[in-house]
Amino acid sequence: GNELILEFIPGDAQVETGDRVVTASSEFPYGLEVGQIKEIYTKAGSVFKTAKLEPSFEIKTLRDVGILH
Repeated sequence: GNELILEFIPGDAQVETGDRVVTASSEFPYGLEVGQIKEIYTKAGSVFKTAKLEPSFEIKTLRDVGILH
């Protein structure tokens, strides 16, 4: 789909709606803004939180995407 989902956020992590999400991996430029947290939820029985992000870019305009593994 066209939604950005951030999974496996530790349950005790202090995240709030509106927080910025940036890259912190050696595989990407450090501090590149991905988006802002739009919604946070926890599934029943899970120790992790999940967040929907509002992207900092227009997903429909992406032309070239690389996949790193």
